[in-house]
Amino acid sequence: MARSGPGAAVDRPAAAPALALGIRLTRALQRCGDRESALRTLADVLSTGLRVPAAVWRMSADATRVDLVGDRGLSRGQHERMRRLVAPRSVTTRDRAATIRSYAHRVSELLGSSDVTALDVRCGLAIVASRFSDPASVGRELAAVLEEIPDLDVDTVRAIGRRRATARATEIDRLRSLSAREREVLALIGDGASTAEISWRLAISTKTVKTHVQNLLGKLMVGSRLEAAALARRAGLLTGS
Repeated sequence: MARSGPGAAVDRPAAAPALALGIRLTRALQRCGDRESALRTLADVLSTGLRVPAAVWRMSADATRVDLVGDRGLSRGQHERMRRLVAPRSVTTRDRAATIRSYAHRVSELLGSSDVTALDVRCGLAIVASRFSDPASVGRELAAVLEEIPDLDVDTVRAIGRRRATARATEIDRLRSLSAREREVLALIGDGASTAEISWRLAISTKTVKTHVQNLLGKLMVGSRLEAAALARRAGLLTGS
């Protein structure tokens, strides 16, 4: 694990804040659909969690290819200079540590500070303008999380997006098929109202309420009131969504 700058007298953050940040990172990364997104999220959470500039690169297994995937907390000029950082052409498999040191040194010069930490997360490299008390442990923890995230290709990610968009459009079409009264009943279901409460608020019989509920469940193609309310909430039909 590479660290730039002399000495370790100003090591930070302390163990407790580092642990809390690790938990936040784990939660954020586990929500990512692919490793590229996870690496970008890594830049976001490191920067906001530590309140310092952060940059993350994608790194090939042999460290011969290093591509910037995200940076946060930089000025516009620093951002442009960061984009121009490239991996040394002479890098070989045995020079992974040298690559990391090189990047840490370059970022240190770019920021005008020796107070940076480089985190080797196997599929990537993260550099933050701060000192970690134990960067090797932090890097291992982040690498373990990233290894659980599928490395999807661009076409697969786009296909997933198209499927989600199609599913959402289908749900909206089903909601549009409801009558005005069925929409009222669905809104009350979303508020947690019981059959008796819906009957009283709409001034209709409980039998009529049950009929409306069965009809709207059929139109929405769901099996319960909870599923119907969740569908409506996803579509923004219910308040509080």
